Amino acid sequence: MLQEQEWWYHREFEVPAEWRGRHVAVQLDGINYAADLWLNGQPVGSMEGTWERERYPVASLLKYGEKNLLAVRLCAGRTAWTHPADGVKVPGFAAALGCKLNHGLRGMPKLVPLGIWRPVQLKATGAVELLDPVVSTVSATTATAQVRVRATLVNRAATEQSVVVSGVIRDEEGASAAVEFVERATVGASGTHDFE
Repeated sequence: MLQEQEWWYHREFEVPAEWRGRHVAVQLDGINYAADLWLNGQPVGSMEGTWERERYPVASLLKYGEKNLLAVRLCAGRTAWTHPADGVKVPGFAAALGCKLNHGLRGMPKLVPLGIWRPVQLKATGAVELLDPVVSTVSATTATAQVRVRATLVNRAATEQSVVVSGVIRDEEGASAAVEFVERATVGASGTHDFE
C-alpha cells in the first residue's frame, strides 16, 4: 500500500555565487505526512504534519556557483495511523487549503495522501526577514475600506538591526488608488518584532 512505502524526491539546482554570506534556508510549505531532508548528502532536518511549514538554515551546506542536490524522503508517518489520528493539527492561515485525510469512515477506504503538496523553496535573505504578512479588513463600505497590515520581522544577526518596512496595497484590478505605508522598527539581536 502507498502509506507503507517510503518515497524519495530529488532536485538538482545551482546557487548563485553572490548568495555566499547571506542567510539561506530551505522552506517546505506542505508535505504529507513525514519528511527527512538531505542537502548534498548531509542531513538537514525532519518534519511531521500535513499542515506544518518548516524552514531549515542551509548556508553552510551549499556549494555556491555549483550544482547542489536536495533529497526528501517521505513516509506516511512515524507511527501507525488510527482514527481519529492523534496529533493531526488544525491548519493555520498559511495552509487553509490543506489536504483532506480519509480515515475509512462510512465504508470508504482508508486513504493517506502522501507527497509534497505545497512548494519547496530556497530563500536567501539579509540579516532581517519579513515573515507571514497579512492584510485584513477592519471595516468596509461600498466607497471605502480600512485595513490592517501585520507581519513579523526576524533578525538572524547577532547585533541589533534598524529596518524600514514599506508596502503598497492595491485592489486586484489596480483601479482604486494605491495605499502606501512605511514602518520603522528596531529588531533586537537574534530577535523578532511584530508590527501592525
